Amino acid sequence: IQAVKIYLYRKEYEKALRYFKSPYRSTYYYSGQSEVFSVAKELEVLYPEQILEFYKSSVGNLNVSTSRKIYTQNAVAVMRVRRVLVDIMKRIDEWKKYAVPIKSNNINRPAFQDEFSRVIPDWRSL
Repeated sequence: IQAVKIYLYRKEYEKALRYFKSPYRSTYYYSGQSEVFSVAKELEVLYPEQILEFYKSSVGNLNVSTSRKIYTQNAVAVMRVRRVLVDIMKRIDEWKKYAVPIKSNNINRPAFQDEFSRVIPDWRSL
């Protein structure tokens, strides 16, 4: 990740973007405090489509019952998807198309709904 930061500093954005197109690195993605996401955030405006795909790949399995901690990590990952779709790309309909099935597939998991509504501002209104 240090090399990516150097690319960003040098404004070599295409080289930095290559990191996010490389194969899945699960050890980074499930760490909510990972530097990877802060670096990706810097590229959201320049490369929203590519970063959106990266964010979608970082979302864990949403179809299992698990701990609140994992629900929160997944909610943060889904929130990143929302930020790119709604705040950057202004695709509210696409956000709803992405989020509504997640919500409805997990409607009988109160802890899931609770954690997602804490992290994602419009979760309850979907």
